[in-house]
Amino acid sequence: MVEVDATYVAFLLSQAYGLTMSRGSKPPEEYVSFKAEIENLKKEGSQALIYSHLKMEEIREDDRLLRMIPELLKADVFLGWSIEEERVQSYADAITEAGESKLVLTPVQREVRVQEIYQRAVAELFGEDERRVYKRRMEEMAYYLLKRGREDEAKGSLAVALDSKNL
Repeated sequence: MVEVDATYVAFLLSQAYGLTMSRGSKPPEEYVSFKAEIENLKKEGSQALIYSHLKMEEIREDDRLLRMIPELLKADVFLGWSIEEERVQSYADAITEAGESKLVLTPVQREVRVQEIYQRAVAELFGEDERRVYKRRMEEMAYYLLKRGREDEAKGSLAVALDSKNL
C-alpha cells in the first residue's frame, strides 16, 4: 500500500465506473452507495501522480530504461500480469514453426521472421484501447514502485508507459 491523494483515488474510481458501465457490466454495490461522494471529491482530467515526481523528458531521453523491460517484467509486482494463453497461442505456434522450418534459412533470416511475428502479435493484441489501458497501468505502477523505494523500476515502468504508443 502507498499513500494517494483522495481526489486522485476518486478520479480513478470514477474512471473505473465509467469503463464498467461502457462495457455493460454491473458496478460493485459498494461503489453505488458512495457514488455521490466520489463524484463530489474527484477532479476532472487528473494526470497520473508519477508525473509530479519524475520528469517525463528525462525518462524519454534515458535509452537504458527501455532495455531493462525484460528484467522489469520479472519483478514481483508484474508477475500476475499476463495475456490469456488462447490469445497468444497462434503467435507462439508461428514462432515455433519458424524455428523448425524445413526451409534453409540463415540465422539472420530466421530472426527477421521471428521479429515479424512478434510485431504482428503486438499490433494485433495491443490495439489503441489496450495500449491506453496498459499505459495507465504502467504509470500507476511507476508511482507505486517509486513510493516503495524502487526508483529504477519506477523509471523503467514510466519509460514503458511513455513508449506505449510505439507498441
